Amino acid sequence: MKKVLFIIKNIEEILAGVSLIVMVLITFCDTLGRYFFSKPITWGSEMSLFFAVWATFLGMTAAYKRNQHLGMEFFSNKFSIKNKLRLQQLITLVLVLLSGTLMVVTWQFVMQTSKRTAIMRLPYKYIYAAAAVGFTFMTIYSVIYFCQGIFKKDAFREHFYPDEEEPEDIGSLPLQD
Repeated sequence: MKKVLFIIKNIEEILAGVSLIVMVLITFCDTLGRYFFSKPITWGSEMSLFFAVWATFLGMTAAYKRNQHLGMEFFSNKFSIKNKLRLQQLITLVLVLLSGTLMVVTWQFVMQTSKRTAIMRLPYKYIYAAAAVGFTFMTIYSVIYFCQGIFKKDAFREHFYPDEEEPEDIGSLPLQD
C-alpha cells in the first residue's frame, strides 16, 4: 500500500523521469546506429520528441507542486511575510485562472487535431496531450494551494515560505533593564 501511495503522490516525477530516460536511450541508440553502423533508428527523432514533450510538461507540474520554480525574489524579498503570502495568494489565483483556461483550450485542441507524425504515423494528439495533462495538473495544484491560502493558512505558508518566520511584535517583548 505504501508503494501505491508513493507512486500516486509522485506520479509526475516518475513519469517525467521515465520519459527522460527513454528519450536519452533512444537518442543514444540512434546516435550509435547512425555513426558506427550507418543505420539510424528511423523513428528515433519522433519518439525522442514525444518523450521530451511529456518530460517537459510533467516536469513543469512536478516543479510547481514542490515549489521549485524560479521566482522574482528580488521583488518579493522587500515585503514582510504577511505581504509575501498575500502576493503568493494573488499569484496562485492568477495561476488557477491561467492554467484552467489553458487546460480547457488545450484539451479542445487535442480532441480536434487529426495530424499524424511523418514516420510512425502516430496521432499528434498523443504529443499534444502532454500539454493538456500538464495544465490539468497545474490547475488542480493551483486550486489546492489557493484553497490552502484561504482555509489552511499554515499549510500555505509552510509550502511557499517554509524557512521564514513572522518577526515578533516589538510591543509584546518584555522590557530590558
